[in-house]
Amino acid sequence: SECFQESHALFFEHIGQVYRTIVYDNMKVAVKKFVGPTEKEPTEALLKMSIYYGFDFRFCNVRSGNEKGHVERSVEVVRRKAFCKNDNFKSLEEANEYIMETCNKLNDIPQKLRNMKTAKEILNEERTHMGPYIAKLDTARIEEPRVDKYSTFSVNTCRYSVPDMYVGKRIFIKIYSNDIVCFSEGKKIACHERKLGFYEWSIKLEHYLNTFKRKPGSLASSTAMLQADPRIQSIYDTYYSKKEKDFIELLLFIGESNISTVQ
Repeated sequence: SECFQESHALFFEHIGQVYRTIVYDNMKVAVKKFVGPTEKEPTEALLKMSIYYGFDFRFCNVRSGNEKGHVERSVEVVRRKAFCKNDNFKSLEEANEYIMETCNKLNDIPQKLRNMKTAKEILNEERTHMGPYIAKLDTARIEEPRVDKYSTFSVNTCRYSVPDMYVGKRIFIKIYSNDIVCFSEGKKIACHERKLGFYEWSIKLEHYLNTFKRKPGSLASSTAMLQADPRIQSIYDTYYSKKEKDFIELLLFIGESNISTVQ
């Protein structure tokens, strides 16, 4: 649901306006259940978006592919035009930049069936019929898990760490499509890149410094150390091997000084 909502929020932000009516296929993130032969009950995610942005919605009839227009064909065209040439990227951001460049080129091509108008020109004509844009909707899913004895909490079978002072306490988390942000008493305490697999762990070394201070011998072979920034690992291997206490003091100093990168 958060991906469904975020795609809308990003699209409305991109074009700077909101369509007054949107047509949906009978997908589970939009249709909660069927009521009778033709009526459908929308999901809470769809209702929340429609109320916030002020748009109406309707659903296609079952087994009526003609009502969906050419949207599925458009996805195929973009996939063929973009990713048949390049499908290997260093990051999601790089992939997004690439697909945006491709879409901009496609949207600048005159269309014979539209009197040689480009997609951008057609969009500008439609703007007079759109509603106004308001601030971007926060599309996060909200949960309040309890932190376990390992100073982690679970989201969809994957576990994420928070500072060890929160063991046994309930925290407030916002789950986005790519990130998870953690809060306690209105203060942000951790941020993780969301794991997309099953039973994966995202452990941050800085969350366990108080524990390592009491048990320095467990530092070198810990999961937290194995997932730490490679530069941190290199510093430990080069200068602090067998000197865990000194290394922990260094990490505490880095945290207290708000140093986010290691030169």
